[in-house]
Amino acid sequence: MNKELTIIRSEAEDYLLVLRKRYLNVLQMIKDRGYQLVTGVYENIELKDFTKMVVVANCVERDRLNLLATDTNDNGVYIFFPNDSNIGISSLYKLFRKMSERGCKHGIFINNGKITSASMIAINQSAPKMKIELFDEEFFDLCVIHHELVPEHQILSTEEKDNFLKKHPLPYNNLPIILSCDPVARYYGIEKGQIVKIKRVSLLGGVTDYYRICVNSNLMSLSDSH
Repeated sequence: MNKELTIIRSEAEDYLLVLRKRYLNVLQMIKDRGYQLVTGVYENIELKDFTKMVVVANCVERDRLNLLATDTNDNGVYIFFPNDSNIGISSLYKLFRKMSERGCKHGIFINNGKITSASMIAINQSAPKMKIELFDEEFFDLCVIHHELVPEHQILSTEEKDNFLKKHPLPYNNLPIILSCDPVARYYGIEKGQIVKIKRVSLLGGVTDYYRICVNSNLMSLSDSH
């Protein structure tokens, strides 16, 4: 029995170590997007302090990691770490309620399990009124944009996009693309119709700028995206 308890305790400690790393990478993503955190920031939190923060009565309460931020337009963004392993309608409506209480129309859902088909339908139906981003917790095992092989990506502002299209009057369908499901696109929250500048560095060619337009993963038409 003692051996079993030791194994359970060891597995719990391993998960807390992983969860702390993923939490810190979520904070990094928020920062890389240019968002401002409203709630407390624990970028340098030690494991023992992190454990005190999330463990209640020997249970990991992931929702104690929930965050509130504002985006580059000063709109509220709610980052939600649900406790439920399977994300059903009740968990989803809990997120919607918390978003509504804070005046947010943008939610980032960091889940640690499966999302039911009913929840996916509800998320799709909510799309006109609110933006919901879904991430598996494992996505944050690393910060994808900080990998040495990933070039710098920059989302063009509306003005920069207009200037680019005036300078390069190509039909939207002729522009190179980046899929919305691309890990870098997901990390930055790049939306359909946005144009991204990618800086690639080579020993012979120096720095070269490439441009990609974001399209939905199902390759829907871009005719209504501008």
